[in-house]
Amino acid sequence: MSTAVHALRQSLDWTGVSGRRPYAIAFVVQLVVVVVGVSMPTAPAAIWVAMAIVSFVFFGQLRRRIRDVGWRGGWMWVAMVPYLGAIPQLVLLFRRPAAAPRTGEAAWLRKTGWGLALLLCLLVAGRAELEPLDISDRLFNSGEYDPESVDQVFFTTLERQYTETEQVNLQQFHWLFLTEADDGWRLAFMFSRLGAEGSSR
Repeated sequence: MSTAVHALRQSLDWTGVSGRRPYAIAFVVQLVVVVVGVSMPTAPAAIWVAMAIVSFVFFGQLRRRIRDVGWRGGWMWVAMVPYLGAIPQLVLLFRRPAAAPRTGEAAWLRKTGWGLALLLCLLVAGRAELEPLDISDRLFNSGEYDPESVDQVFFTTLERQYTETEQVNLQQFHWLFLTEADDGWRLAFMFSRLGAEGSSR
């Protein structure tokens, strides 16, 4: 437990350096959690939250390791590029520390990078659902259903109602299913769900 807390504290401090061992541990843990999460068709919320936490810890260790080997801060963003970033990440697993680790860095640049990394992790934890819903079971003849013929649009609305004693805020979730006809777009059908303000589904 103390090791995990220490790693988390280190990840919040982008001004220090990390050796190969703490970086390697963060790398392996992040890789395992991401592979497990991506391989599950319907991963539970706990998996996505775990992915966000370990990714943030890894980003911190990644930045500290980059400083340890004497690389410029721009390598941080190269290492975060999908697929291409795996190359510098793997190199950092084996590269020896520099004789003089890089220390000079503008405070605003470090804070900007920290904030962007945190934002990226929050987006991961938010579980964005980009896959269209399967509606084949709601058609008369699902065998002839072409998913490309129906466009799906998701949006939310906030509604404010007033009673004699209080203000009530409601959030509604809507899924529109539209199909293009010769004379324009037609509404195929629509799903709606009512929830309290701030609910996630």
